[in-house]
Amino acid sequence: MNADPLVLAGDVAALLEEYGVVACGRKEDGQTRIDFWNHQGKGYRYPVTGEEETVSLLAICLQLAGIEAGSSSKPNPNWS
Repeated sequence: MNADPLVLAGDVAALLEEYGVVACGRKEDGQTRIDFWNHQGKGYRYPVTGEEETVSLLAICLQLAGIEAGSSSKPNPNWS
């Protein structure tokens, strides 16, 4: 079952923000993507079709941002 791509992108962006990454879901010219910036300010764009799983998209974005999602990595403690 396919998810709404913009809703999926927004959900993943919210999860990325728990890791201190600035992120948003965006739809432009019929294409949906996650825009995000790592802790050093480098920006990324990742396309979303709606066929992906939330956890898979999160893992890809964290890897691109250079953040490990393993057991030693914890979400930003300043966020509740």
